Amino acid sequence: MTNTEEKTLLARRIASALRYYGGFIYEDDLDKHSTVIEVIREAGVNLALSVALLDPKKRIYALVPIDRRCKVSCNSSCGDDPKCTSECMDKCRSEIIAKIAEILERYAQRVAKH
Repeated sequence: MTNTEEKTLLARRIASALRYYGGFIYEDDLDKHSTVIEVIREAGVNLALSVALLDPKKRIYALVPIDRRCKVSCNSSCGDDPKCTSECMDKCRSEIIAKIAEILERYAQRVAKH
C-alpha cells in the first residue's frame, strides 16, 4: 500500500470511528502513531483532537475530540441543571465530531486524487 492510500484509508477510518464511537483507538503496530499524527495535522484537525496514550507497553492510543468549549458554553447556558448540561454536552460533542469527520473525509478525497 502506498503512503497516499494508507493516509486516505486511515483518514476515513478515523472519521468513521469518531462518528460511530466518539473516538478512535489504535495500536502503533497496526496504525503507526506517526502516520496518525501526520494525517490529523495535514487534515487540520490536530487542535480539535486530543491524543492519549492508553497503554505504554502495547503502545495503544486514543484520539478523542476536545470539548472544553462545550463545557464552558453548556455550563453558562444551563447553570446548575444537570439534565440540561448533559443534553447540551451531547449535542455539542456531536456537532464537533461531525465537523471533524467531515474535514477528515474531505482530506481523504484530496489525498486520494494525488
